[in-house]
Amino acid sequence: MNKPYPIVFSDLDNCLLDRDNYGFAAATEALEALRRHGVPLILVSSKTRREMEAVRLLLDLDTPFIAESGAALFIPRDFAGLGELPPEGDGRYALIEWGLPYAVIRQVLAEAARTFAVRGFGDMEPAQVAALTGLHPTKASLAAAREYTEPFLLEEPARLLPLIAWAAERGLQVLAGGRFHHLAAAAQDKGRAVTFLCERFRRHAGGPVITMALGDSPNDLPMLAAVDMPVLLPDGRGGYADLHLPKAIRASEPSSRGWNRQVLAFLRIVGLEASSPGQTARPTPDIPSTLKEVP
Repeated sequence: MNKPYPIVFSDLDNCLLDRDNYGFAAATEALEALRRHGVPLILVSSKTRREMEAVRLLLDLDTPFIAESGAALFIPRDFAGLGELPPEGDGRYALIEWGLPYAVIRQVLAEAARTFAVRGFGDMEPAQVAALTGLHPTKASLAAAREYTEPFLLEEPARLLPLIAWAAERGLQVLAGGRFHHLAAAAQDKGRAVTFLCERFRRHAGGPVITMALGDSPNDLPMLAAVDMPVLLPDGRGGYADLHLPKAIRASEPSSRGWNRQVLAFLRIVGLEASSPGQTARPTPDIPSTLKEVP
């Protein structure tokens, strides 16, 4: 039997990227180790394609990525790790879509605004998006370049459940993110895209894969539930999203510091990194449900 092929999936904000400054300096050691061992790092985010392209450039990544909360999988045409790619897409990417076109989402949100006090990115000027997100105006413009989903503010939080039911009647869903709700197609989620990509890796590798995912919000639950080793990172106050995922490992540190430690532990478990003194690397991530953190 072939040795399992390791893959790491990761959310960005408050995970690989620090919550306040969107930096990743504390994750440098793990990023270099992934690159050294040829382990694919697959970014999975509510961010747009243009936002994720900017992050991938900084990280020097050539791997596929999943944008807008599982709406679409972008596979670079020159990525050799998946074999023959589907023809859909363009000259840069093979494209798998589960989301609906942005124009459709915007139309539904405009309809919702007649009943609910909602305001989406498409209703705002770039300066307003920048102010609400804390992003530089240039980065805010990338965040506003939506293709499949619409982040929005709900001025009456008590009406969230009626809004969720209203959207479901129209074949859409409301996703809870870190700072905004997102209106999206009901057929999409991060877990579906992750599962699809794992199967493609498995077929190309000709054997099993072993997977880790790191996230911090309810929007990450489908992704975390789809992998062998789910890691839940804390927020800035040390709390955790209530995801009802018993097998999740709870990192003790937030953002890039916690991300770095957990990814290095994963590489030790799969036998790619040497264990620290007094530790023994295990061949598979058979993590008991009582374990709070990988050592």
